[in-house]
Amino acid sequence: MTSQIESTGAFSLPAASTAFMYTLGGGGDIPLARRWSVDAGYRFSRVAAATPLNAQGVAVGIGYRF
Repeated sequence: MTSQIESTGAFSLPAASTAFMYTLGGGGDIPLARRWSVDAGYRFSRVAAATPLNAQGVAVGIGYRF
């Protein structure tokens, strides 16, 4: 599909490159009852390229232990 879009002139494939990337995150697990718990976490990622890219994510879950 990319070659078809390139042939129209609407898109040109960028040159391959490498860049430094790091990810930071944290989270926790909170017990609600004997077998139930809630967990939450946050993650931040950054690609330090010529045009920097940041990504963030949040996760929330509920758990039951057998």
